[in-house]
Amino acid sequence: MKKKKYINYFSEILLIISFENLLLRLFKQGHLTGTTHTCIGQEATPVIALSKINSNDFVISNHRSHGHFLAYSKDASGLLKELLGKEGGVCKGVAGSQHIHYKNFMSNGVLGNLTPVAAGIALSNKLKKQKGITYIFLGDGTFGQGVLYETLNIASLKNLRCVFIVENNRIAQTTDIKDNLAGTIKNRLNSFEIKTFETNSNNVNHLDKTFEKVKNYINKTSKPCGIIVESYRFASHSKGDDTRSKKYLKEIRNSKDPLKYLKKYVNNVEEKKIIKETEKLMNKLCAENNITI
Repeated sequence: MKKKKYINYFSEILLIISFENLLLRLFKQGHLTGTTHTCIGQEATPVIALSKINSNDFVISNHRSHGHFLAYSKDASGLLKELLGKEGGVCKGVAGSQHIHYKNFMSNGVLGNLTPVAAGIALSNKLKKQKGITYIFLGDGTFGQGVLYETLNIASLKNLRCVFIVENNRIAQTTDIKDNLAGTIKNRLNSFEIKTFETNSNNVNHLDKTFEKVKNYINKTSKPCGIIVESYRFASHSKGDDTRSKKYLKEIRNSKDPLKYLKKYVNNVEEKKIIKETEKLMNKLCAENNITI
């Protein structure tokens, strides 16, 4: 990868981390209500995946949508206003983080709920002879939903231009993957004759190359494919429901952080500049919403 790309990835990943940490602080201070599902630790996947998209591609997200949305739109101001329930939010403050519709981006809080919608979008594009790709973000927990298998079946049967991006963090809320999923995710995708690639969220070079292969595969074959990204969620499922040990959390933070990987390619001067710019943006977001933190 070129130097500029490393810097861009570092900046976009840091934006998502900083935004997610800001949300957790705002909840503690009572500025936000309800709940929130942060993607801290998993930021590199949407940043790199969505750096490959074109204007006619669609992005289908889920309950853990902030990172996907920011990687797609870069509109941190509009997202924060949305979460605060303000008119200036991307959906006028009525959608929250789980039900966003912005340009070709959609999210929904019901697990697997938008997967058949994604297949419908891809089928519509095919019938209209459009070459857009539909990017569908899933977690490992979504493989407990029957509607996903119906979607995989139709996508394969109709040769739809879909990418099923599985962010496998090996825990569904608080249930370990070994306690809720028999066999492997790859075999489940392959059973529908969907070619599947594998990578991880912390080796940014491998992640980037794999998403390039994914896009090239779809453009060459016009068939669906899957990409399983071994991911590591550093924070709790929502705000405090985490049963994992402190030792495990410390271990993955030290060894699986994509920013630590990128620091090999971003020098200290560049890093400090990005950090300063990001802090300035977070302060600006708070100021424009009359929030003191």
